[in-house]
Amino acid sequence: MPLPATVDEYFARPDAKRVLLLEITRKDSDGTKYYLSDEKYLTSFTDNPYMLSFSEVIGGSGLPALRRILADPFEGAGSTSFGSVTLNEKVAAFTTDGGLLDLGGGDFLKVNPAGDLLAWALSVTDFGTMTLRRGATVEAKIAAPYQLYGYDTAQLLMRGQIARVGGSSRGEVTIEITDSSELFRRAIVPVSDRPLCFGRCRNVSPFLVDALNLTYAVHDGQVNDILAVYDQGVALTEGVHWTKDAANGEFSLASSPAGVVTADVEGEIHDGSWVRKTQTVAERLIARAGQSDITQQFGQISSGVIGLYLTESTELGGLLTQLMRGASAYWLIDATGIFRAEYFPVPGETGELLQESEILSEVEYQDDDRVHKAIRYLYRRNWTQYQSLPAASQAQADFSAREGLESSVVDPSPDAELQYSDSQRMDTYFDDQDSAATAAGRLLSIFKQVRIRAQGELPYSYSRAL
Repeated sequence: MPLPATVDEYFARPDAKRVLLLEITRKDSDGTKYYLSDEKYLTSFTDNPYMLSFSEVIGGSGLPALRRILADPFEGAGSTSFGSVTLNEKVAAFTTDGGLLDLGGGDFLKVNPAGDLLAWALSVTDFGTMTLRRGATVEAKIAAPYQLYGYDTAQLLMRGQIARVGGSSRGEVTIEITDSSELFRRAIVPVSDRPLCFGRCRNVSPFLVDALNLTYAVHDGQVNDILAVYDQGVALTEGVHWTKDAANGEFSLASSPAGVVTADVEGEIHDGSWVRKTQTVAERLIARAGQSDITQQFGQISSGVIGLYLTESTELGGLLTQLMRGASAYWLIDATGIFRAEYFPVPGETGELLQESEILSEVEYQDDDRVHKAIRYLYRRNWTQYQSLPAASQAQADFSAREGLESSVVDPSPDAELQYSDSQRMDTYFDDQDSAATAAGRLLSIFKQVRIRAQGELPYSYSRAL
């Protein structure tokens, strides 16, 4: 049988042979990188790294288990996990930047401590006892036999990090691999002497930044607009009682207030555009948390105007979860280390039907009979609750005492045979009711019917794409 033109076509053959490659990169100053495989594998002179022999130390079942969990649609987050890999010994091939003179283009010269050139390094591989610590980066690749296809055709299976290391008296080493979301989740979106305002936020409490001039900040930079200013619910007249400085995210009062000062604000301007959608707010939070290096892929998410107001430093993961939960969406770091966010899937949307022969184990299932005939939701959040002064309008007095506006979406034709329970409230960040109702409607389409939770093992070709 002739050799297929591409490795994808080769892997589609039932007799295809697959080699598992693990590349583990330490965070040491030398940039040490270990190369492991479950059978003999060599790179060629034209590969990068070139003329390198992977160490055949992967034992056990070889591939770890890929799991992707979307959690509950009311939660807004997901996770990816990989399981463990067993290594038969601790000695492996590695490369390092230490003791090498980089000539560029992948060429190196080895040098001794005195700086004398020793030898042309066609291969920069050494062998030694591995140092495996939590946080080291792990990349797993699936490759065809090196005699058939080059190293550059190896397919990335997953990218994660070491979570835990164990072993046995037999000399085996077990490494547990997890996704790279832990540090991402814990990254901080910092707030210092000025708050952060994104989208359209109602009744926010500004920071007094200049007591002498009664100047208040609603953001740490330019905002799209400051719509209104209130003194304990009483609307003040712009140009008489207050003046705004949208370029600096500030406004100033003409005289001391009688009560709590709040404002309605259209928040951050970034690169000339008003940041107001779930996706763009999430992108700005990721950037402000110092995580812009991560590749980001957003699927379909509502484009409705939202509002998010921060008065203290907050963990990135929690903020993203709140935003996605309010949009009937989820986020996670996938198996290849990419940040993904999109709508939570609902019945009737695109999916892939697997044949029985494509599932590796017996499928177990059970009913998930938590059903709702209505979903309550919150929208147009009130960021500062208080009892308004008597001079406030009835509408503002009513709004300022609430968390926001509430409504619900209802199934017009509930099933008489089902036992419905009350849903928890879906707290959205949308400013308009239509966008909030649409998001709540997506949850209703899931929870108005009995669902089946199925469990089984799938081939990696499917697991990687799910």
